[in-house]
Amino acid sequence: MTMFKKLWPLLAAFALYCYLMAGLITDSVRRNGGRFVYALDDPYIHMAIAKNFAVHGVWGVTAEGFTSSTSAPLWTLLLAIIYRLFGVSDLTPLIFNILAALALLTLAYCIFARFTQRSWLIFLLLVAALYATPLPAQTLAGMEHLLHAVVSIGFSFVAAQVIAKPRPLTFKRWLPLLILAPILSAVRYEGLFLIGAAGLLLLVQRKFAPAAGIGLTGLLPPVVYGWISATQGWMFLPNSLMLKSAAIYSPPGERFSLVFDKLVERAGQNSAVITLVLLSLILWMTISKRPGTHLAQTLNTLFALTCIIHLVFADLGWFYRYEAYLMPLGLIAVGVSLTGLLPAGKINIRWDSGATYAGALLGLTLLLVFWARSSHSLRDAATATANIHEQQIQMAKFAERYYSGRAVAANDIGALSYYADAQLLDLFGLGSLEPAQLKLQGRYDTLQIARLVREKDVQVVMVYDTWFEEFGGLPAHWIKVGEWEIQNNVVCGHRVVSFYAPTEAALPYLQESLSEFAAQLSQDVKFWFSD
Repeated sequence: MTMFKKLWPLLAAFALYCYLMAGLITDSVRRNGGRFVYALDDPYIHMAIAKNFAVHGVWGVTAEGFTSSTSAPLWTLLLAIIYRLFGVSDLTPLIFNILAALALLTLAYCIFARFTQRSWLIFLLLVAALYATPLPAQTLAGMEHLLHAVVSIGFSFVAAQVIAKPRPLTFKRWLPLLILAPILSAVRYEGLFLIGAAGLLLLVQRKFAPAAGIGLTGLLPPVVYGWISATQGWMFLPNSLMLKSAAIYSPPGERFSLVFDKLVERAGQNSAVITLVLLSLILWMTISKRPGTHLAQTLNTLFALTCIIHLVFADLGWFYRYEAYLMPLGLIAVGVSLTGLLPAGKINIRWDSGATYAGALLGLTLLLVFWARSSHSLRDAATATANIHEQQIQMAKFAERYYSGRAVAANDIGALSYYADAQLLDLFGLGSLEPAQLKLQGRYDTLQIARLVREKDVQVVMVYDTWFEEFGGLPAHWIKVGEWEIQNNVVCGHRVVSFYAPTEAALPYLQESLSEFAAQLSQDVKFWFSD
């Protein structure tokens, strides 16, 4: 009974998470004709690489050859190991993410319980982490973000303890950081932001050995993976990162302004993260002169600095996933700080106190900001799976049925690469090298698109027309045969997919195939032949 009394906040948070997940999965499967589908197309890229590596020994989106299409190599490798041991299953990322979500709640509970015995406060903080991350939506997303969040929390707390400790430090004290740093960057390259923030704080304190240690070990996975990629003829960094690094390829005089503009733009796009940063800074200033709060101050500093680095180099959003590690990091820093502000004994609320009203106003503001985020994520999660099922999964089924073994071009390749046995040309550049290189060189245009499709002997092109407007549009000699349009789109790159025959010879078969396949499309998908 005593153990239950102590653990009830964690068990209650587990129960709430499982309840929400059961509802989301049930709703998703019902919408998708009894099939489980992820809320994004991207997890299928990891699944495709893992499948090909486990079955064919090829680290690529297809079995044709190596592709540098993931910035989360450890996640992809874990999937490949499970596929190799137990067989390929669509449910593997889901199971991994459920375990990661439970691990995140457990780790957060252990940290909060170290600073307070108030069970009600621990429970509220766990619920805040559950909804604000948001754990259910990220579980359905099927990607590495929850595992990244778990490792980030562990690294952050250990790093804060090392930073908060006075010198000299024994090697045993900071050894865990040397172990966690490469795991963090291998799970997701954005882990380098947190490693960099910790390294800077260590350098400021003249703790040079741990700073150098985490820097070197943290860089090891990207360097090794980059070396492997380069030896295979690909770029040192994964294509996904290279295509997002616009500032690197802008004129030197414009780089600073471009980075600053991006930082302001990203900050304005995510009120939840910015609200959490501001609250963290306010609490840092509030507790800065209180004894025994050095660890809490360090956690807040580490979180705020990581956010700034992230905003400079990476985006926020896209189904809540890019900041999925920042939200629990911030909530843990804020939660630990709050425990230090509360009096040791019974809390007496005085409604004639200005501090009480200020606290109530702050709490209401946070509730509105985080509630909007969590309610939108719960509302959109099952709809997102329906979007992927009605568009990406159907494209994969179409390619597998009518173009198996043939060359297919697309600009969204996740489900296509995982389910269809086709020769794939990725016109976006994530799974094909030359389109990415041409984009980075500023030479990607209509003529190059036509050449790539011609040289690959592509038989059908399935793309979003709007994605190619900045490159001069698609080749005029391509024949648009038909279009699919999904409804209530919340996650796909565009609601309309266009089907092109790149040559006159490919036209009759594509027309016949689309006409035959249209019968199995959902009623919510509009299909029409082009004039």
